[in-house]
Amino acid sequence: MRQKFLTDNHQPEKARDYFNRAIRIYPLRLENYLLYMLSYFPESFIAWLHKLSPNRL
Repeated sequence: MRQKFLTDNHQPEKARDYFNRAIRIYPLRLENYLLYMLSYFPESFIAWLHKLSPNRL
């Protein structure tokens, strides 16, 4: 669900809310921190990453 706000709709503010919750629940998962950082990148870069490997992002 949280990746949908980044890749499909590009709503980084909503995605960051989900990432904050995920970090609080699972503080040792590196993926949550990386996705949180990714939410600050421009939409074109996120779309490019998603196109490279759609099942990972």
